[in-house]
Amino acid sequence: MKAKTDVGILKVVSAAINRHSKAYPSWQYTRFWDDLYHQVQTYLSNHGNLAPKELPILVMFIDEATWTLVSSQAVRYANEGLSTYVLAKEIEAVQYGDFKGYLKQLEQVSIHSKSGLVHQVVYETGNASIGFMYALQTLQQLHYVS
Repeated sequence: MKAKTDVGILKVVSAAINRHSKAYPSWQYTRFWDDLYHQVQTYLSNHGNLAPKELPILVMFIDEATWTLVSSQAVRYANEGLSTYVLAKEIEAVQYGDFKGYLKQLEQVSIHSKSGLVHQVVYETGNASIGFMYALQTLQQLHYVS
């Protein structure tokens, strides 16, 4: 099977988010990259450590210490000021927690990588969680290597 380009991955993931999510205007912290304030785009472009052809897709941004960026190649994030990433092709399992938001507006997803590391990534609950979940699920499927 031919590997997908970053542009192809961006289109497929964006379509999956649009198809399955609802109430996008009401999402408080989560936005498609193209809908972000320019200052947030600039900050994440400078601090997200994107690879040369990697394309940002969906972002959850609270502040400089807490953000998540789903890109065409990875999930990049800062949690309590420490930024790191997990490559999409390294994601083995995902546990979402209270994604419906009954108890809180933000939640941490546990992303288990093939190396054994567990990444605690912050995301917005409620309607916005569906966008994040489909972004992550679709990205993982597109990068799955048997």
